[in-house]
Amino acid sequence: MSLVKENDKDTLVYDYQFDKKTGEPLIASPGFEKALSLLQRLAPCRPSARAAHPADALAAGTAVAGLITLADVPALRRAEDATKGIRFGISRVPGSELVYGRGGTAGKVQDGNFVPYVGSGGWLGAVSVGAKSPAAAREFLAHLTSPAVSLEIVYEPAWGGGPTRSAQFELSNRAGWFNYGLPADRTTQLISALEKSINPPIENPAFRLRLSDQLAYLQAEAEVLNKALDDGTPAAAALEELAKRWNAIGDPAKRAREYRYSLGLIE
Repeated sequence: MSLVKENDKDTLVYDYQFDKKTGEPLIASPGFEKALSLLQRLAPCRPSARAAHPADALAAGTAVAGLITLADVPALRRAEDATKGIRFGISRVPGSELVYGRGGTAGKVQDGNFVPYVGSGGWLGAVSVGAKSPAAAREFLAHLTSPAVSLEIVYEPAWGGGPTRSAQFELSNRAGWFNYGLPADRTTQLISALEKSINPPIENPAFRLRLSDQLAYLQAEAEVLNKALDDGTPAAAALEELAKRWNAIGDPAKRAREYRYSLGLIE
Protein backbone atom coordinates (compact mmCIF):
# COMPACT_ATOMS: atom_id res chain seq x y z
CA MET A 1 0.00 0.00 0.00
CA SER A 2 1.12 3.58 -0.54
CA LEU A 3 1.00 6.60 1.70
CA VAL A 4 -2.30 8.47 1.51
CA LYS A 5 -2.35 11.50 -0.75
CA GLU A 6 -0.94 14.61 0.90
CA ASN A 7 -3.44 17.40 1.57
CA ASP A 8 -4.37 19.84 4.30
CA LYS A 9 -6.71 17.40 6.03
CA ASP A 10 -4.05 14.69 6.17
CA THR A 11 -1.63 17.18 7.70
CA LEU A 12 -4.15 18.23 10.33
CA VAL A 13 -4.99 14.64 11.20
CA TYR A 14 -1.60 12.93 11.09
CA ASP A 15 1.16 15.49 11.78
CA TYR A 16 1.18 15.41 15.56
CA GLN A 17 4.43 14.67 17.42
CA PHE A 18 6.33 14.53 14.12
CA ASP A 19 6.05 15.52 10.50
CA LYS A 20 4.97 12.25 8.89
CA LYS A 21 7.06 12.86 5.78
CA THR A 22 10.36 14.11 7.22
CA GLY A 23 10.35 12.90 10.83
CA GLU A 24 10.93 16.48 12.04
CA PRO A 25 9.73 16.95 15.66
CA LEU A 26 6.66 19.18 15.95
CA ILE A 27 6.69 19.25 19.74
CA ALA A 28 7.61 22.96 19.77
CA SER A 29 4.60 23.98 17.66
CA PRO A 30 2.03 26.49 19.02
CA GLY A 31 -0.50 23.90 20.17
CA PHE A 32 2.02 22.13 22.43
CA GLU A 33 3.32 25.49 23.66
CA LYS A 34 -0.21 26.52 24.61
CA ALA A 35 -0.75 23.22 26.43
CA LEU A 36 2.48 23.49 28.42
CA SER A 37 1.71 27.10 29.32
CA LEU A 38 -1.66 25.95 30.68
CA LEU A 39 0.02 23.22 32.75
CA GLN A 40 2.41 25.83 34.18
CA ARG A 41 -0.50 28.09 35.11
CA LEU A 42 -2.22 25.18 36.83
CA ALA A 43 0.92 23.97 38.64
CA PRO A 44 0.33 26.13 41.75
CA CYS A 45 -3.13 24.54 42.09
CA ARG A 46 -1.85 21.00 42.39
CA PRO A 47 -1.26 19.33 45.79
CA SER A 48 2.10 20.20 47.36
CA ALA A 49 3.10 16.54 47.50
CA ARG A 50 2.58 14.27 44.53
CA ALA A 51 0.25 11.39 45.25
CA ALA A 52 1.30 7.92 44.18
CA HIS A 53 -2.00 7.74 42.37
CA PRO A 54 -4.39 10.60 41.39
CA ALA A 55 -7.34 8.86 43.04
CA ASP A 56 -5.47 8.88 46.37
CA ALA A 57 -5.41 12.69 46.42
CA LEU A 58 -9.12 12.81 45.63
CA ALA A 59 -9.97 10.29 48.34
CA ALA A 60 -7.83 12.19 50.87
CA GLY A 61 -9.49 15.49 50.02
CA THR A 62 -6.22 17.16 48.96
CA ALA A 63 -7.41 17.52 45.36
CA VAL A 64 -10.76 18.62 43.97
CA ALA A 65 -10.37 17.33 40.40
CA GLY A 66 -8.35 14.66 38.67
CA LEU A 67 -8.07 12.29 35.74
CA ILE A 68 -8.72 8.73 36.84
CA THR A 69 -9.46 5.36 35.30
CA LEU A 70 -12.60 3.28 35.66
CA ALA A 71 -10.66 0.99 38.00
CA ASP A 72 -10.47 3.90 40.49
CA VAL A 73 -14.21 4.46 40.70
CA PRO A 74 -15.04 1.76 43.32
CA ALA A 75 -12.25 3.03 45.61
CA LEU A 76 -13.59 6.58 45.46
CA ARG A 77 -17.07 5.26 46.18
CA ARG A 78 -15.72 3.51 49.27
CA ALA A 79 -13.99 6.75 50.32
CA GLU A 80 -17.37 8.48 50.13
CA ASP A 81 -18.90 5.90 52.43
CA ALA A 82 -16.01 6.23 54.89
CA THR A 83 -16.03 10.04 55.12
CA LYS A 84 -19.79 10.56 54.88
CA GLY A 85 -19.05 14.00 53.49
CA ILE A 86 -17.11 13.85 50.23
CA ARG A 87 -19.08 13.40 47.02
CA PHE A 88 -17.54 12.93 43.62
CA GLY A 89 -19.03 14.03 40.33
CA ILE A 90 -18.13 12.58 36.96
CA SER A 91 -17.40 14.43 33.74
CA ARG A 92 -15.99 13.58 30.35
CA VAL A 93 -12.33 14.24 29.57
CA PRO A 94 -11.79 18.02 29.42
CA GLY A 95 -11.02 19.61 26.08
CA SER A 96 -10.01 22.81 24.37
CA GLU A 97 -11.92 25.42 22.39
CA LEU A 98 -8.91 25.85 20.13
CA VAL A 99 -7.29 23.68 17.49
CA TYR A 100 -4.07 24.54 15.70
CA GLY A 101 -3.17 24.02 12.06
CA ARG A 102 0.34 23.18 10.93
CA GLY A 103 1.17 26.86 10.38
CA GLY A 104 0.25 27.73 13.96
CA THR A 105 -3.11 29.28 13.09
CA ALA A 106 -5.68 28.74 15.82
CA GLY A 107 -9.35 28.06 15.14
CA LYS A 108 -12.27 27.57 17.50
CA VAL A 109 -14.48 24.52 17.76
CA GLN A 110 -18.02 24.88 19.00
CA ASP A 111 -18.38 21.95 21.39
CA GLY A 112 -14.75 21.58 22.47
CA ASN A 113 -12.02 19.36 21.13
CA PHE A 114 -12.05 16.64 23.76
CA VAL A 115 -10.84 13.56 21.90
CA PRO A 116 -8.99 11.26 24.33
CA TYR A 117 -5.36 10.43 23.77
CA VAL A 118 -5.78 7.70 21.16
CA GLY A 119 -4.19 4.40 22.15
CA SER A 120 -2.83 5.63 25.49
CA GLY A 121 -3.99 2.64 27.48
CA GLY A 122 -4.63 0.01 24.86
CA TRP A 123 -3.22 -3.46 24.33
CA LEU A 124 -2.34 -4.97 21.00
CA GLY A 125 -2.87 -8.68 20.51
CA ALA A 126 -0.76 -10.49 17.95
CA VAL A 127 0.16 -14.04 17.00
CA SER A 128 3.87 -14.77 16.84
CA VAL A 129 5.27 -16.12 13.58
CA GLY A 130 6.75 -18.90 15.69
CA ALA A 131 3.50 -19.86 17.42
CA LYS A 132 3.03 -23.63 17.67
CA SER A 133 -0.75 -23.33 17.17
CA PRO A 134 -1.41 -20.08 15.28
CA ALA A 135 -5.01 -20.99 14.48
CA ALA A 136 -5.79 -21.59 18.14
CA ALA A 137 -4.02 -18.36 19.11
CA ARG A 138 -6.05 -16.35 16.60
CA GLU A 139 -9.24 -17.99 17.85
CA PHE A 140 -8.31 -17.08 21.44
CA LEU A 141 -7.71 -13.42 20.51
CA ALA A 142 -10.99 -13.31 18.59
CA HIS A 143 -12.76 -14.74 21.64
CA LEU A 144 -11.29 -12.12 24.01
CA THR A 145 -12.25 -9.26 21.70
CA SER A 146 -15.68 -10.58 20.80
CA PRO A 147 -18.73 -8.44 21.64
CA ALA A 148 -19.84 -10.75 24.46
CA VAL A 149 -16.47 -11.13 26.22
CA SER A 150 -15.44 -7.49 25.75
CA LEU A 151 -18.72 -6.53 27.42
CA GLU A 152 -17.84 -8.73 30.41
CA ILE A 153 -14.42 -7.03 30.61
CA VAL A 154 -15.96 -3.56 30.54
CA TYR A 155 -18.34 -4.50 33.33
CA GLU A 156 -15.52 -5.65 35.65
CA PRO A 157 -14.26 -2.65 37.71
CA ALA A 158 -10.96 -4.37 38.54
CA TRP A 159 -9.79 -4.06 34.93
CA GLY A 160 -10.81 -0.46 34.31
CA GLY A 161 -10.63 -1.23 30.62
CA GLY A 162 -13.19 1.23 29.37
CA PRO A 163 -15.71 0.87 26.57
CA THR A 164 -14.66 -0.21 23.09
CA ARG A 165 -17.99 -0.48 21.25
CA SER A 166 -21.01 1.82 21.03
CA ALA A 167 -23.18 -1.27 21.60
CA GLN A 168 -21.93 -1.35 25.19
CA PHE A 169 -24.14 1.69 25.88
CA GLU A 170 -27.34 0.30 24.40
CA LEU A 171 -30.27 0.13 26.81
CA SER A 172 -30.12 -3.66 26.91
CA ASN A 173 -26.47 -3.51 28.05
CA ARG A 174 -26.61 -0.68 30.60
CA ALA A 175 -27.31 -2.71 33.74
CA GLY A 176 -23.67 -3.82 33.98
CA TRP A 177 -22.46 -0.25 34.55
CA PHE A 178 -23.99 -0.43 38.04
CA ASN A 179 -21.11 -2.81 38.91
CA TYR A 180 -19.02 0.29 39.63
CA GLY A 181 -21.05 0.90 42.78
CA LEU A 182 -22.46 4.31 41.90
CA PRO A 183 -26.05 5.37 42.57
CA ALA A 184 -28.40 5.74 39.61
CA ASP A 185 -27.79 9.46 39.00
CA ARG A 186 -24.02 9.13 38.86
CA THR A 187 -24.16 5.90 36.88
CA THR A 188 -26.01 7.97 34.30
CA GLN A 189 -23.21 10.59 34.53
CA LEU A 190 -20.63 7.86 34.02
CA ILE A 191 -22.39 6.39 30.99
CA SER A 192 -22.85 9.84 29.44
CA ALA A 193 -19.19 10.78 29.91
CA LEU A 194 -17.93 7.49 28.48
CA GLU A 195 -20.39 7.45 25.60
CA LYS A 196 -19.09 10.82 24.38
CA SER A 197 -15.56 9.45 24.34
CA ILE A 198 -16.53 6.68 21.93
CA ASN A 199 -17.57 9.03 19.14
CA PRO A 200 -16.01 12.45 19.84
CA PRO A 201 -15.99 15.35 17.36
CA ILE A 202 -12.35 14.97 16.33
CA GLU A 203 -10.71 18.10 14.93
CA ASN A 204 -7.05 17.20 15.35
CA PRO A 205 -6.65 13.93 17.27
CA ALA A 206 -3.79 13.10 19.58
CA PHE A 207 -1.98 9.83 18.94
CA ARG A 208 0.14 7.81 21.30
CA LEU A 209 3.82 7.79 20.35
CA ARG A 210 4.73 4.31 19.12
CA LEU A 211 8.30 4.05 17.84
CA SER A 212 10.93 1.37 18.34
CA ASP A 213 12.97 3.70 20.58
CA GLN A 214 9.98 5.49 22.11
CA LEU A 215 11.38 5.15 25.62
CA ALA A 216 14.22 7.55 24.79
CA TYR A 217 11.72 10.12 23.48
CA LEU A 218 9.49 9.76 26.53
CA GLN A 219 12.41 10.04 28.96
CA ALA A 220 13.59 13.24 27.30
CA GLU A 221 10.06 14.59 27.38
CA ALA A 222 9.62 13.81 31.07
CA GLU A 223 12.92 15.43 32.00
CA VAL A 224 12.31 18.65 30.06
CA LEU A 225 8.65 19.09 30.98
CA ASN A 226 9.11 18.30 34.67
CA LYS A 227 11.91 20.87 34.82
CA ALA A 228 9.71 23.45 33.07
CA LEU A 229 6.90 22.82 35.54
CA ASP A 230 9.24 23.02 38.53
CA ASP A 231 11.34 26.07 37.62
CA GLY A 232 9.01 27.99 35.30
CA THR A 233 11.16 27.81 32.16
CA PRO A 234 9.13 29.56 29.41
CA ALA A 235 7.09 27.00 27.50
CA ALA A 236 8.53 27.99 24.10
CA ALA A 237 12.12 27.63 25.30
CA ALA A 238 11.45 24.31 27.03
CA LEU A 239 9.83 22.80 23.96
CA GLU A 240 12.57 24.05 21.64
CA GLU A 241 15.04 22.24 23.89
CA LEU A 242 12.88 19.11 23.77
CA ALA A 243 12.67 19.28 19.96
CA LYS A 244 16.48 19.42 19.78
CA ARG A 245 16.79 16.40 22.05
CA TRP A 246 14.22 14.48 20.03
CA ASN A 247 16.02 15.36 16.80
CA ALA A 248 19.22 13.87 18.19
CA ILE A 249 17.56 10.50 18.80
CA GLY A 250 17.96 8.10 15.91
CA ASP A 251 17.78 8.59 12.17
CA PRO A 252 15.06 11.02 10.89
CA ALA A 253 14.23 8.83 7.90
CA LYS A 254 13.76 5.78 10.12
CA ARG A 255 11.73 7.86 12.56
CA ALA A 256 9.44 9.14 9.78
CA ARG A 257 8.96 5.64 8.41
CA GLU A 258 8.06 4.20 11.82
CA TYR A 259 5.82 7.15 12.61
CA ARG A 260 3.82 6.68 9.40
CA TYR A 261 3.58 2.97 10.10
CA SER A 262 2.30 3.63 13.64
CA LEU A 263 -0.50 5.79 12.20
CA GLY A 264 -1.62 3.07 9.82
CA LEU A 265 -0.13 4.81 6.77
CA ILE A 266 1.50 1.61 5.55
CA GLU A 267 4.12 1.99 2.82
